[in-house]
Amino acid sequence: MTAEQRPVTAEQKTVKAEPRTVKVEQRTVKAEPKTVKVEQRTVKAEPKTVTADSLLQSFELTRNTYIRIKKGKQKNSANYTQTLHSILHRADSPSVAKCIV
Repeated sequence: MTAEQRPVTAEQKTVKAEPRTVKVEQRTVKAEPKTVKVEQRTVKAEPKTVTADSLLQSFELTRNTYIRIKKGKQKNSANYTQTLHSILHRADSPSVAKCIV
C-alpha cells in the first residue's frame, strides 16, 4: 500500500480590527503628612576589666553549655556560639589571648 499524496490548500482570511476608544479615570491621591516622635536615649556603659581568670571561667561555662547541647539536654545550639564569640571579642589584652590558646 502506498500513501496517497494530497495537495494541502490553506485559506487566507483578512480580519479588519475596529479602533477602540478607552476612557481612563484620573485619580488624585492626597497623602496626609505624618509626624513621628523619636525618643532620645542615653546609655551609659561602665568599662569592664576582663581578667584571665574571668575569661577562663566564662569559657568553661560556655563549654559546659555546649556539652549539654550535644547530649540533647538543651535545644538552643546558637547560644554556645554567641557566648563564645562574645568571650573572644572581650579578649583585648595579650595575657587574656594567651589563656584562650
